[in-house]
Amino acid sequence: MPAYNDRGARISPAGNQPYDSVYAHNRLPAPDDPGWGTHRHKASGSLARAIRVHGPFDFIGEAGQEEHCSDGWIALDTEGRPFVLPLAVYDDQFEVAE
Repeated sequence: MPAYNDRGARISPAGNQPYDSVYAHNRLPAPDDPGWGTHRHKASGSLARAIRVHGPFDFIGEAGQEEHCSDGWIALDTEGRPFVLPLAVYDDQFEVAE
């Protein structure tokens, strides 16, 4: 069960550090947010829309599973399902599509 501090901000499992952001499969940055862009998977060439999320964030998937990311991206697969891309994975596997 998530924990919250006295200001209502969700706190980390360590119990003292508030998370910067919590996103969910149905609670993403607005589609018209200028941060969304098109990115190419380096190996396959497939395209995905993604938005950079600086600093730590949590992502709650459709089945309720939680994933913590210390720094990275939220991307949409070809069927529009969101997934988390940690920064190191993005840097290794994706690039901005021109």
